[in-house]
Amino acid sequence: MQNKQSNWKESLQGLRLPASRKKAGADGDSGENRDSVLKGMKRDELLEILVEVYRENENLKEKLSETEKLLEEYKTLLARSGASAGGLEERLSGLEESQREQLELLRHLAAQK
Repeated sequence: MQNKQSNWKESLQGLRLPASRKKAGADGDSGENRDSVLKGMKRDELLEILVEVYRENENLKEKLSETEKLLEEYKTLLARSGASAGGLEERLSGLEESQREQLELLRHLAAQK
């Protein structure tokens, strides 16, 4: 079985299977060569390829789902940091205003002496 598996993998090495929305050979490789290799394969070899592609597809779906979750967490953190920055800016602005008022009061008191 291992020998068969390596044979079909070697046969397909360098050949790219067409994407679902792409025509065979559209990406520059020979569609005819790929088709002849696939047509020459046994049913069990083709099923092995199909199972392998299915597993890879499932793994990619999981990775995509994880990436989408991370993106949502990032967006939430970004929104929170933006809100925090806005709140911090307001507080700093208020502090600056308070310092101006205190400085004016100190100048006024110093001028009275």
